[in-house]
Amino acid sequence: MDTLEKKIIAEMHILFAKAKERKYLADEKTLNEVIKKNYNLDYISITEFYIISYIGKEEKINGINLSKKVGMTRGGISKAISSLTKKDLIISYKDTENQKKIYYKLTPLGKIIYEIHKCKNEERNKQIINKISQYNEQEKDTIIKFIKDMQSFLT
Repeated sequence: MDTLEKKIIAEMHILFAKAKERKYLADEKTLNEVIKKNYNLDYISITEFYIISYIGKEEKINGINLSKKVGMTRGGISKAISSLTKKDLIISYKDTENQKKIYYKLTPLGKIIYEIHKCKNEERNKQIINKISQYNEQEKDTIIKFIKDMQSFLT
């Protein structure tokens, strides 16, 4: 293996570790501080933030769809849904045409938490876009190709 390839692999490991650490810190710690201070809510896990986000984006979403989107088992989703319901962030409702189908929607407080999370994500995306804009079009094309190749390799 060429030393340049080894350097790329080493840099990728560092990137993945930093991205994971930053994401958890930004999404979980910072958001929880804001939420606790302003809305007197206890801890919201990163999984719960993702579930709130998906429910906020979808008009009708059920446990099966949440499970697929979040990448969790139905049991894990049910546990998180129960926690979010107790925190008064989401409610469940039955489909008018098929009473067996249960869907979820955000409560007014859940909508506030969704907007806070959405704003934080938009803020982070602006920072990333600002960083990406430092590259020329050819470099961006190479970056995209590399990312797609790695995604394909990792799936």
